[in-house]
Amino acid sequence: MNYFVWNNFISTFKTKTYLSYHDFHYNHISRNILLNRINCCCLMYKHTNSEVVFDVKEKYLNISYAYDFHDIEFHWTKESVKMSELNLSQSKKILTLSPLWSCKEFEDKKELIKLNNFVQNKKNKIISIFSAAFGTPGAFNDLNSHLSFLRFIKKLLMYRNDIFLFFKPKYETDLLEKYPNLHELFKSLSEKKNFKVIKKITSKNLISFSNLTISMPFVSTTAEAISSGQKAFWADTNNNFPNSAYMNIEKLVANSESSALDLVNYWLTISNEKFRYFLNNEIKDRLPLNFNNEAAEKIRSIISFNIRN
Repeated sequence: MNYFVWNNFISTFKTKTYLSYHDFHYNHISRNILLNRINCCCLMYKHTNSEVVFDVKEKYLNISYAYDFHDIEFHWTKESVKMSELNLSQSKKILTLSPLWSCKEFEDKKELIKLNNFVQNKKNKIISIFSAAFGTPGAFNDLNSHLSFLRFIKKLLMYRNDIFLFFKPKYETDLLEKYPNLHELFKSLSEKKNFKVIKKITSKNLISFSNLTISMPFVSTTAEAISSGQKAFWADTNNNFPNSAYMNIEKLVANSESSALDLVNYWLTISNEKFRYFLNNEIKDRLPLNFNNEAAEKIRSIISFNIRN
């Protein structure tokens, strides 16, 4: 069936470029073979950072991502590129490209104003906190991890009165009613005057508005923040992933509650000069930086080139 759908498509349209997003279904192979027949360039953008949970091993092979077949694959990190190669990718090129949603063009002034209105004391440091998924297939942070993460937030609010926290959960908060301990903890946080649950405002605007971004392991928002030149780290407060690929970058992953609290202090007080050094010497060779619209412009330039030629 897939063959007939795409064979009919190329009989009707003369497509120069086909851009897919997080496209790993095996049907993409036959589709791209047919698109290549009309000299269509097939691009695939991978939007995830979850692979940093694991070590990159020589014998690693994930059948769900095996034998990718594109003209160009775009990945966030060198670790992701390596994993694609170990998954026996058949693509012609595999390139690194910073997260698209970290591009400056996705900022929304109206959303930034709305966030500013939530904060009564303008002298407070703003911290955006992002949870991982919970209760869904493929979620790799369990109940204890979410409990530990919320306890860390509660302790952070106890220790500091100079901060305002925006919390964006990656789950419907009604789900927590099934888990009394988690629900009670979340409810107590929601009653704090310097804690605000955010659902509809985009992660990009939360990151841009904040002095610091903290994510559960290994939610993409920390990578998005760092690549756009914003301070951020992952809080693996239960040390569930001691061998993650980024544990060897100092100050990027906290593996306990106490180290997470220490990293909050560190990132809120570090000088801009030291932070630039961190970006240039620890980050940019593994995750491309995207201070403006570099990621979007790179993809647009490739598409424009194919259209002209």
